Amino acid sequence: MVFLGLGILSIPYALASGGWLSLILLFVIASSTFYTGMLIQRCMDTDPTIRSYPDIGNRAFGKTGKAIVTLTMDIELYLVATGFLILEGDNLSNLFPHMDFEVLGAKSGFIVLVALVILPTSWLDNMSILSYISASGVLASIIILGSVIWAGAVDCIGFQEKGELVNWNGIPIAISLYAFCYCAHPVFPTLYTSMRNQSQFSKVLPLCFVYSYLLIDGIMGVIGYLMFGSKHCNCSHLPSLFRESYVTRGSPLKCHNFDNNTMLVLLEDLGNLQENWS
Repeated sequence: MVFLGLGILSIPYALASGGWLSLILLFVIASSTFYTGMLIQRCMDTDPTIRSYPDIGNRAFGKTGKAIVTLTMDIELYLVATGFLILEGDNLSNLFPHMDFEVLGAKSGFIVLVALVILPTSWLDNMSILSYISASGVLASIIILGSVIWAGAVDCIGFQEKGELVNWNGIPIAISLYAFCYCAHPVFPTLYTSMRNQSQFSKVLPLCFVYSYLLIDGIMGVIGYLMFGSKHCNCSHLPSLFRESYVTRGSPLKCHNFDNNTMLVLLEDLGNLQENWS
């Protein structure tokens, strides 16, 4: 579940931007990404030599298509991984405000530290081993959801806000944040080829999407919107730590999960591209 948690902290803000009816957009985006995930499986089943997105591009458009797909996908993965490292540095520097690195400074020092911690996991080429590391991301999502529910039910914040039915001006923001929750498609082929029983992919994928949409993203969005409503979801009302996490759509507890997978795919694809064009 590499996409789980990517946008969990931004869902309430997305819902506040678009209104209750924007949940339909979340469902449409989740359904579309699920369907395209099944199409990826069908493409890979037709030809055993297809093991990645660039291979699909090669099958459809030749070497030029493969090069374009590889370049586009790797730029996306690189930027996402870089964004998460920056997020790690921002959040950790706020969690430990008195900790500093003499040469680099607090934020840059934490970024380098996190990168060094994550780096050994990128050397693992077996997704079965990485799946145990990924389990911490699922646990982090559950902890965050439980913490938000606790804050609303026990810490007297309550769920009294009604919200708006629809806010047309905020629909573009809602769409972009909802789409970010399901941006892990580049790692789907790697996950599929790493499965011991690949025939189970079509059964696992719907369970993952149902779990992420209904139990995590949907509940988090509804609860957060009921707690704070539209007028309180402006980022300026949040403490700096939560504002950074809210806007940058991540969590320091689960960023490493996507970083592992993106770096693995990135290194594999760069190697394959060099091999094919040499």
